[in-house]
Amino acid sequence: MDVGGDLIWGDDSQSEVFAQAQSRNSLPSRIVTCYHGLPAEDAWETFPNRGSMREALYSSIRGVWDQCTRHPSVTAADVTVEIYEDAERQNQWRISHESLYNQYVESLLLVGRLFRGGEAKLQAYNTMDYSSLVHIRYLGGRGRTALVRSSETLYVFKGLDFGAFLESRTDFQHQKDVCYHEIRTISSLPPHPNIIPLSNTFVTVRKIGDDQQAFVCGALYPFMERGTLDDQIQNTMEVYRSPSTAN
Repeated sequence: MDVGGDLIWGDDSQSEVFAQAQSRNSLPSRIVTCYHGLPAEDAWETFPNRGSMREALYSSIRGVWDQCTRHPSVTAADVTVEIYEDAERQNQWRISHESLYNQYVESLLLVGRLFRGGEAKLQAYNTMDYSSLVHIRYLGGRGRTALVRSSETLYVFKGLDFGAFLESRTDFQHQKDVCYHEIRTISSLPPHPNIIPLSNTFVTVRKIGDDQQAFVCGALYPFMERGTLDDQIQNTMEVYRSPSTAN
């Protein structure tokens, strides 16, 4: 999937930082110092504010983006791109492979185990690999609901991406239980005009080096162009709060 600026996380305890600090005034160290409000002995060891910190971060990404996106292995599911400063304070980059990715996949359910009644029910559904989706933006709400695109069609992805696993293992376990429970519950209900039907497409991921087994990380739902129910409620409330309707 495409990568956006909103796909940057820290864990629950803020103890895992994906950065390499070569000196106290290197870019990663300055970001950590500013973000966590750590004491700095010199102005070059931090940033004046978080706005300038974000601008420096995004500037470093822009500086290497064109080169690293051309690398043949950059689209691999377990790849992380490390941006660092060399001895001359110039931004450089290198690709590494994250071993945690296979742990994330192994924590999910195999396609054949999603429904406890056997695999007969799965014959009515299609699967789509997560790597084939283009991430557009997160939609908010519970879990990692996101607007995605496959070819020219927009969908809503509801599920568990790798970012959720990195962010919080405890929350991830809860979100996984909720996700699978929702899929099983909706699939057991008879059709109803006021309940969105279960998607017929499950999104899957695979372990690095193993293309045989597919694990379910979520499902695709139709994208409603007029927004969510929450959007409609908020818009209606704004209309009634408008001065022109206060008389």
